[in-house]
Amino acid sequence: MTRFLIILLFFMTSIAYSQSNVTPKNDGSVPNLTTPFLVNVASGSKIYVTSTGQLFLCITATASSATLTTGSSNFRDLGDYNGLENKPAVIGYTPENTANKVNYTSTSTIQFLTAAAAKAYTDSVGATKVNVKNPAFSGTATGIGLPVYAFVTGSNATTTGQTLTNVIGLSVNIIANGVYEFEAVLGVSTTAVTTGTEYGVTSAPGASVTAVITGSYTTIATSTYRVTGMNSPSAAFLTSSGQSGGIIIKGILQNGVNAGTLTIQHLKVSSGTSTVFIGSYLKVTQVQ
Repeated sequence: MTRFLIILLFFMTSIAYSQSNVTPKNDGSVPNLTTPFLVNVASGSKIYVTSTGQLFLCITATASSATLTTGSSNFRDLGDYNGLENKPAVIGYTPENTANKVNYTSTSTIQFLTAAAAKAYTDSVGATKVNVKNPAFSGTATGIGLPVYAFVTGSNATTTGQTLTNVIGLSVNIIANGVYEFEAVLGVSTTAVTTGTEYGVTSAPGASVTAVITGSYTTIATSTYRVTGMNSPSAAFLTSSGQSGGIIIKGILQNGVNAGTLTIQHLKVSSGTSTVFIGSYLKVTQVQ
């Protein structure tokens, strides 16, 4: 019996000793890099800096009087978690709804769909917080799921020609081998003739398109036309004299090996003037 009690006492002492060597972590947050911790920071703890979004891992136990600046050698910078969805939970920190935010350089035209992709880029170049859902209004449509817009501005776009010509303003740059969804919404009119207007899409050599054009055919009827080729005019729209109306062009464009532009076109059948009004727009979104 005595031997049993000795073994039991030895076993319980071993457990107590092993437990005493497990140092509890004390995750927390500080407002900036120069604010003292006020409590001792155990090795393995994470400290979140609320003003910069940085997260630090304590690799050497640090005294309460230290700061992230004075105790920098005791911490490893885990990166900028400001605006990212996968912020590690830390005491005193409540993740806000940041699903729409990523980080990228404020002077760059690069845009990202996911926080992970953005962080991989910004870890090396520094970052400012922006909204990934904000569309761009110029430049190149790069970044899957990110729309770029182009507008007719300044003056109406007009043509009297019988061959397709670019609608001034409705053009967006696209990258080689990209796949794009696009939508053009046009306010249009024709002069006092009944021969109509026609519309089309053009892009870089080697690109292919599948689209539909829907819009005003007469003052009381609409029409839909299937587009299967670049620089290919549609059937006639606006076949009533002096008619105004609307045209919507929606489709998918598969670009080839050449970077270029996606551009909306129009022409006037026979005679008169085709007009695309100020405010008409083209929306282009890379999908692959």
